[in-house]
Amino acid sequence: MFRSQNEFVSGLLNLAGCMIIQLAYGYYYTIGNMGTYITAYLSHNNKTVTQNDMVVLTSVIISFEALAMPLGGLLHRRFPLRAVIAVSCILHSGSVALTYFSINCNFTAVVVTYGVMQGFGFGLGYALLISIAASWFPNRRSLVVGLVVGAFAAGSFVFTPIQTAYINPWNMQADNVTRTFKDPMLLHRIPSAFLISAAVLAGMEVIGFLLLCEKHVYEITGFSVSESTWSEANEVPSKMNNECAENAVMSNKEMTPLEALQTADFYILWASVCCVLVPQTMLSSLSKFFGLEYIRDDSFLAGITMASSVCNAVGRVIWGLLGDYLSFKVPLCCLLLVWTILLVTFPHLSEFEGSHLKGVYALWVCLMFFCLSGVFVFTPLASNALYGSRNMTINFGLVYSAFIVGGILAAVLTRVPQLHGQTFTQFIIGGMFCCAAFVLCLWLKDPKYPNRLKKLDVFFWFREYISIRCFHWSLGRCFRQCS
Repeated sequence: MFRSQNEFVSGLLNLAGCMIIQLAYGYYYTIGNMGTYITAYLSHNNKTVTQNDMVVLTSVIISFEALAMPLGGLLHRRFPLRAVIAVSCILHSGSVALTYFSINCNFTAVVVTYGVMQGFGFGLGYALLISIAASWFPNRRSLVVGLVVGAFAAGSFVFTPIQTAYINPWNMQADNVTRTFKDPMLLHRIPSAFLISAAVLAGMEVIGFLLLCEKHVYEITGFSVSESTWSEANEVPSKMNNECAENAVMSNKEMTPLEALQTADFYILWASVCCVLVPQTMLSSLSKFFGLEYIRDDSFLAGITMASSVCNAVGRVIWGLLGDYLSFKVPLCCLLLVWTILLVTFPHLSEFEGSHLKGVYALWVCLMFFCLSGVFVFTPLASNALYGSRNMTINFGLVYSAFIVGGILAAVLTRVPQLHGQTFTQFIIGGMFCCAAFVLCLWLKDPKYPNRLKKLDVFFWFREYISIRCFHWSLGRCFRQCS
């Protein structure tokens, strides 16, 4: 795997650099915490801003991340890795710094700096860092990918305590009526918090940038490495599960984007990802707002944000290792089913009181983020299993475009007058979309499905039956026309 000890050390240093930059990119997950402060500050300055506007802000970040991700892969073909990552980091940390000025203007200005620039910034480098790290450890690809994306998910764990300790060190409570912060000293600290966060982000990204080192032996395209490297990466799980390995060999077909678009699985996967983005956007944006309605303890809610970040990070590693044994379909369907139940029951936690309310709120939020983490692991795994690794960047970029539609759909739903400010109803709707994603995923074909599980998959056999019937019908119609 490694020709020398120096090469092994270089791989470790590169992995550390990728994880540090991804940790900085994970600042995005503080939107749930900072959203309450941004809403309070703009409302104090006579700007008409509500908690639903934070859903719009989250949707913008996700949408521009999806737009920038394939662009980062294309830029890497023309420019050195460090050049693309440098632009990504400058845009990312610069977007947070510029929000110091935009928050004193209006919400639209905040959307441009904190939404458009931030999403586009970390979107450029997100996929590149994953593939660069994986190229150094082809035999441990799932673990490395889990570590890198886990670092991204842990961003909230690092930055939430910094934000809360600086903005609200006295644990001031939100207003009883508006559920927003009114304390003048607290509000005064909010703009400068963006400068402090930007400085920390820039420092982390500089350190990570200095540790980056591209391994030129392997062809790197987005999430994937060369075909030979991917074969090595599958060596370990194949030893663990011979059935998965046999199916992997049988389905080792590399599809172009045009061929992928001609398959039914692409549209099923795209639609399921689109549905998942609705509850994901609401969870990231509104979970703390919902907590503020019944729990008047900002320090406690900030602690829950940190705990959910840990669950999000650790979950990605666990789901990634589980994918080596069961491929993507079984665990993805299971987590979507559990997530649906959690989303539908989450608004009913208001029936509890006191310490019981805090306990079940913490448990539900952590479990929902644990389920959410699996989506970002199994979606690229599904794309690779269905369409191969050679055109992984473009194929997954096409699937990832569902994030744009899903984010916009979530923003539109929160703008419906009947749902305005109704977090109870919004989480129920999020659960319904998650349930729709679960039903869609049942119909996905998993080429690396273990044979023993495939025999029990009623939806797979029913789909195959429909496919055969449609083929016979088309063949018979063709013969009739010829005769």
